[in-house]
Amino acid sequence: VTDERFKNLSSDAKILYSCLLERTSLSFRNKWLDEENRVYIIFTVEEIMETLGRSNKTAVKILNELDWYYVKKMDKLNREFVHLVNLVP
Repeated sequence: VTDERFKNLSSDAKILYSCLLERTSLSFRNKWLDEENRVYIIFTVEEIMETLGRSNKTAVKILNELDWYYVKKMDKLNREFVHLVNLVP
């Protein structure tokens, strides 16, 4: 997250991105692959709120900062989760 590509992200977005990368590593080890053979994670807004100690509104704002790096999808319970597809190493 010290790379030039991340310089315009807030500190919270960088922390969240690091958490998402960590979760992706676990998903890879557990072979969580989607229909296109991409590793995916489930990381709800509630988890982001708890991890970063932020409100729902702020957690969504931070998540939206990372739009360039992932694709969001909705699960059957309408909880937002993150489906990472374009990780920047």
